[in-house]
Amino acid sequence: MAKKKHTAIEKERVKAAFIKVRNIFRKKLRDLRSTGTKKEISAMELKLATIDDIVTLYAAYDLIERGISALQAVIDAYEIGAKRFEASDNELYRTFPAIMRDTAQLIANELTEKSTTVADDYRFACGEKDSIGLTFDLDLFVANRITEKNSDETDSATVADDDYCFACGENNPIGLHLTFDFDGEKIFAQKILPREFEGYAGTVHGGIISTLLDETMCKFISAKYNQKSLTARLEVRFKFPTPINQEVKISAWQENQRKNIITMRSTVETTDGVITAEATAKFAVLSAS
Repeated sequence: MAKKKHTAIEKERVKAAFIKVRNIFRKKLRDLRSTGTKKEISAMELKLATIDDIVTLYAAYDLIERGISALQAVIDAYEIGAKRFEASDNELYRTFPAIMRDTAQLIANELTEKSTTVADDYRFACGEKDSIGLTFDLDLFVANRITEKNSDETDSATVADDDYCFACGENNPIGLHLTFDFDGEKIFAQKILPREFEGYAGTVHGGIISTLLDETMCKFISAKYNQKSLTARLEVRFKFPTPINQEVKISAWQENQRKNIITMRSTVETTDGVITAEATAKFAVLSAS
């Protein structure tokens, strides 16, 4: 009986948070219809049009029925929903995960009983500004679950280093074989990428660029703290094409740290000083090496 009562309470908490966030969106849309730009109005209309699927209220209910807390149920529903759209062939659908993240963040704020702040500028997918005050850190929550899962299920087997890493492993015959220099504040690597790593003619494939940025940031944590880490979130901005068969320099440095989450930045730069790509990332520190 106690479990049934607890489940009902958790469902009511999710429903109340969902309704409050939906009402925030509706109020903002009313305001935007008077003062907002067409882009802002379209973005808010899309938020409202997709909110039922975004929150996946009934999916969250189902998870609560299995004994999961209201907060974790919302995050799980967000992750499940986001995965449905990330690989979509529809360009519009691929913007949904970013919208879903904003909504899940607002609901998480409500569930942790912290104030939510709706800013004047709403981002559409990867627009200019965040639309919410991050009183509850969604990335930290998800990353901590990654580290807890690794701690619970195995000692260090899931992050064991067999020197076969595609980016830096010496034993991988088709890898990048990156090497690094660390000066205490930044870490650097230099690489000439041959045509085997080409995307469009004469340029390095974007996936390879992302690998360079990600690996260099990860190696900074290894060098500075002698600890293993996993990428919890990676955002890459491709500014210019990166040329094939020309040396590039990859640099990475730390921005800040919160508990076991380290925020990093990195860049890819040509020999004539052009930054062709840059990234920000959050890494979950796992354990001492």
